[in-house]
Amino acid sequence: MTANREAAEKRADAIVEHARENADAILVAARERADGSADANAPRQVQTAIVENREVEDEALRDERAAADSRVRQERDARARILTRIFAMPPISICSPNAHAPTTHWPPGTIFLAWFRTICAIC
Repeated sequence: MTANREAAEKRADAIVEHARENADAILVAARERADGSADANAPRQVQTAIVENREVEDEALRDERAAADSRVRQERDARARILTRIFAMPPISICSPNAHAPTTHWPPGTIFLAWFRTICAIC
């Protein structure tokens, strides 16, 4: 993995972590407000139900985060495989008579066009 890609992934991870921390803080604040406005004289059953519902919600949140992390890893792996395939390909010139044959003849703009064509073929 290149240093630039590693740095980009670290920045993306930091952004996701920051967003999660903000979401957690908002959730805690909302729960504190709800607890503050709750009826202290509510039956024990109601208070128990609230605690149980929060546990279910917290578990669902953990599952959702794990699924999102898995999707991100899969997408990163797929992108890495595509880039590996691209960089492993021999150079081609779309201006040569045999466009699929490696060539050292690179007219202006050909490198970009060959790269673009390769990306489109892979994607």
